[in-house]
Amino acid sequence: MTSYRIYVVDDETVARTGMIRGLEQEYEVSGFATAEDVLEALRDAAPDIVLLDIGLPGMSGIDGLREIKRICPDTVVIMITAYEDIATVVAAMKLGAYDYIVKPVHMDALLVTIGNALETVRLRKEVQALQERYLEENIPCFIGESSSIQSVMEFIQLVARSPDTPVL
Repeated sequence: MTSYRIYVVDDETVARTGMIRGLEQEYEVSGFATAEDVLEALRDAAPDIVLLDIGLPGMSGIDGLREIKRICPDTVVIMITAYEDIATVVAAMKLGAYDYIVKPVHMDALLVTIGNALETVRLRKEVQALQERYLEENIPCFIGESSSIQSVMEFIQLVARSPDTPVL
C-alpha cells in the first residue's frame, strides 16, 4: 500500500496536534507552526498534501500557498480557516488550493476531504508512471554508448516528461 505524506501547518498547537493525532494512524504526518517552517521542509521532502491555516503569524497562509505551489506545483493544498471569508477562499482557490475546511475542524469531514484529495494524487501518480513506462518502451532506439548519445537520450526523456512540452 502506498504511504502518503501530509504536512499540517497551524500556529494553534491544540489544532495542529489534534489533526496530527487524527491522521497519524493512516498517514505519515508532520506538523509546522509557520508557513516559513513548512517551506523549509519542502526543500527536503515534498508531501502529497499540505493542510494550511490561512491565519498564520509572519507569512500568511495565502502567501504560503503561493510559495508551496511555486516550489511543489503537484502538492495538494487544503486551506484551513477560522472565518469563512469568501474573498479569501476565492483567492486561495485561484492560487491552486484544492479545498478549504472551516475551524473547528471535524475529523470526519477532514478525512473525507483528504480521501478525495488523495484520489487525485493517486491518479496523478498513476498517469505519470504510465507516461514513464510508455516513454521507456517507445523511445527511438539509438545505437551507441558514448556520453554524447547518453546525454541526448536523457534530454529527450526529460523533454518528453515535461508537462509543458507541446505535442508535435
